[in-house]
Amino acid sequence: MGLQIVDAALPLAGGALIGLASALYLATHGRIAGVSGMVSGALEGAADRASRAWFLLGLIIAGGVVALALPALFERSRAPLLAMNVSVATIDLTERRLVPHTPCPLVQPLPSRVPKPTSNPATTTRR
Repeated sequence: MGLQIVDAALPLAGGALIGLASALYLATHGRIAGVSGMVSGALEGAADRASRAWFLLGLIIAGGVVALALPALFERSRAPLLAMNVSVATIDLTERRLVPHTPCPLVQPLPSRVPKPTSNPATTTRR
């Protein structure tokens, strides 16, 4: 059961549309259209908050239009994803390790070498 041309065409077209939208945003606004940056800028009140909000709204509306126009694209079975989630959860439950994970000793300092905070910081005297 190899990869069919039809199976690759839709993801390729979707990726091309995302690339085209990103290139258009770069050409018109002078920066890359990263969705996480768009969301944080829209929520934190960046100077161009309105354009970020419109961009994000366009993403949502475009997805909705495609879902309404071509519902067959969204009718894939969720069974393989469910099976994968159950298998990973089972492995996590049966794996013997400390929770939370033990930190890597090469990265974390030894407990005796960690400075202890004080309420009276050390002072220096000049002579």
